[in-house]
Amino acid sequence: MRTFGEAPPEETGLFARLKKGLAKSSAGLTDSITGLGSEPRTAWTKIVVHVPKPPVARLLGLKARQRAVRIKRLRLVDGVPLCIMTNELPLALVPDLAEKGLNQESLYTCLHERYGIRPAWADEEVIARRASPSERRLLPESTRIVVVVRRQTMLKDGTPLELAKIVAPADRYRYRVRLVAPAASDRQLASRR
Repeated sequence: MRTFGEAPPEETGLFARLKKGLAKSSAGLTDSITGLGSEPRTAWTKIVVHVPKPPVARLLGLKARQRAVRIKRLRLVDGVPLCIMTNELPLALVPDLAEKGLNQESLYTCLHERYGIRPAWADEEVIARRASPSERRLLPESTRIVVVVRRQTMLKDGTPLELAKIVAPADRYRYRVRLVAPAASDRQLASRR
C-alpha cells in the first residue's frame, strides 16, 4: 500500500452491480472540472494492491485470486472537497501503478501516457442517498445528501479497464449527458452485452 497525503478513514461496502446501457466516456473528472474554469486538486491519494471481493473481481474480468489496484482520492475544486473517488483497475493493466503512484491529477491521462491505455466506453449509474458518517467527515460540513456515480469503463476490445465510484455532495454535483443516436458499430457493441 502506498499513501500520498493524509490517509482516509476506513470504509466498508461493495460496489453495486452496474446498470446495463451504453454511455460514451468523453472525459474524466479532471478535464470536466478544468473545462468549467475551475482548478481540480487531490488532497490525498491511497493506492492499494489487493485481491478484490468476488463481485468486483467479476466486473473487472479477474479470475480467483487475481489482484487489482484500488486508488482512493479526496478530490478538491478550488480548494473545497468535491468528491471521494475510488477506482479499481486490474493489476495486469497497470503493474507498477502502486509503486509509481499517479504523476498528475488525471488518472486517464496517466493511463494513456504511462501504459498506452485509453478508455473506450462505460456503463454508468447515478443515485442519490444520505451521506454516511465517514463521507460527512471528508466532504463539506453541510453535506447530508450525496450523489453516487458508479461506472464500469471498458477498453475498445471490451476488456474491463476500471470500476469507479464517485461520492459527491448533491448540491455541488452537475451531471450533463449528451444522447446521440447510435452508429452501426455502437449498435453492434450494445448487442454483445
